[in-house]
Amino acid sequence: MPGPGCLRFLLALAVMLSHLTRLEAGRIAVLIFFYLSGYWVTRLWRDEYGERGICRFYATRLARILPLYWTVLAFVLLLRREAPTLQDLALLGIASAGRDPIGVAWSLDIELQFYLALPLLAAWLRPKPLTIVMASVLCLAGWRLAVSTGIVTLAQYLPPFLFGAWTCDRNWRPSGRSAVLSLIVFTALMLAVASWPAGSAFLDKTRADPFDRDLFALFAMLPLLPFVARTLRFPSTGRDRTLGDLSYALYLVHYPVIAMLSASRPLAAAVSFAVAIAAYGLVDRPLNRWRRRAVERKFHCVETDRATCVEAGGARGRMTNPPFPAVSVVVPHYNDPLALDLCLTALEAQTMERAWFEIVVADNGSPCGMDAVRAVVRDRARLVSVAEKGAGP
Repeated sequence: MPGPGCLRFLLALAVMLSHLTRLEAGRIAVLIFFYLSGYWVTRLWRDEYGERGICRFYATRLARILPLYWTVLAFVLLLRREAPTLQDLALLGIASAGRDPIGVAWSLDIELQFYLALPLLAAWLRPKPLTIVMASVLCLAGWRLAVSTGIVTLAQYLPPFLFGAWTCDRNWRPSGRSAVLSLIVFTALMLAVASWPAGSAFLDKTRADPFDRDLFALFAMLPLLPFVARTLRFPSTGRDRTLGDLSYALYLVHYPVIAMLSASRPLAAAVSFAVAIAAYGLVDRPLNRWRRRAVERKFHCVETDRATCVEAGGARGRMTNPPFPAVSVVVPHYNDPLALDLCLTALEAQTMERAWFEIVVADNGSPCGMDAVRAVVRDRARLVSVAEKGAGP
């Protein structure tokens, strides 16, 4: 079963395939992207930011999506010899404007609307009956607004974001059997739709829609959610994280490349991969490092020792680097890489600066092997082997 990063890369491939062929695979993939965003962004908001960190939350989210988007936008408009509009740069409103400079910016517009609205939707992040009713009414109003005026808003795509948020809130952990059954049911559903003359129009972009394709995609993605939720529980290795980061670059660059090389689809696919790898290696990866240093730390102040805080970027500051860690966190581990990954992720999200504490994972001879444990730990902690018989189950 793929990890979360691999899944995102597969979704980006599905969107690219949709733009290369007649197959309408991109809409379901984008809605699953929204589901994943609802999960991860809610988890970040709940565990790391919250109401006290709203400015830092906005800064980190904008720093994640805008720099690479602006880079791709600049190259596309340069090749077209066009000047960017304010809407092109701000993203907001692109989904309604009818002008999408890179072909997929409309989804970034919806994503950005979710980021901006999340503090207001904080009370909706728990699946209560009243919340479900209000969200349904808001979604219907969004669809009505889009049909009558052409204005596309977050309300229209709110369900997948909320499904992801509720998955996070309920800590939903589908079993492996449920995930496989979910994939089988989804595949059977798609085959049934493809064999039905009227329904096959939903999977063929050249045919007229029986009704709205986005609405069909919303219902079609539901059987697949246990499979997607299951992938979120798998430890993300270094390679998996790289695939996840690369998926964003591929998602942004593929449509302009396909538009320029439409005469040769295999060439367009190959160039899309090459440009995405270059964009990730030369732009996105360095920008992610800069984001962690310049944005996250700028708004960071360790609450445990305010006396050692220094002024940096406003009223809030950050601690100077200590000569040695002030706290050692020892994590006993035995044959549970998934729980270990969740634990290390939570420790990384602490408000104390990373330089002030160290993490030591003490593995007690896990049957899965030290290589498997090391793949989870990576550079997030110091791994030691401590063999002690009878220390626990």
